[in-house]
Amino acid sequence: MSSEEREDAELEEMPGIDYDLEYLLRNRNDEDSINITRGPYNETLFEERFTVKSRKQRLKKLLTPPEPVRSALMPPRTGKEWRSFFLVHLPILQWVWHYQWRYLLPDFISGVTVAVMHIPQGLAYALLAELHPVIGLYTSIVPA
Repeated sequence: MSSEEREDAELEEMPGIDYDLEYLLRNRNDEDSINITRGPYNETLFEERFTVKSRKQRLKKLLTPPEPVRSALMPPRTGKEWRSFFLVHLPILQWVWHYQWRYLLPDFISGVTVAVMHIPQGLAYALLAELHPVIGLYTSIVPA
């Protein structure tokens, strides 16, 4: 199979490719490079992606959370649902009964040590990034 036949076969594998791109692909030099990062749009995909929707539809899509979030936001109704709700949102309730209290002081000291080191580090990184220092505090509180 010649290189020209191979290029024709490559072009046939890309349905919907427009004539200008086909011309560029056939007549490119060795120095030219063309990167296609996605397949070409067909008419229906283009319409779905770029059709201007009404303001109400856009607002509804923006404010409607995805299904896993919607189901998580539903309030618990039964005792079993309440129990699982608290165990998910307060994980300390799962392990506090098995905690060995002799480790309380070392755990407290390690927590204070991490806080003493992590908070100034977050402030310093925020200043290095030319951000407001409070953003550094947020990064030291909220894990990545």
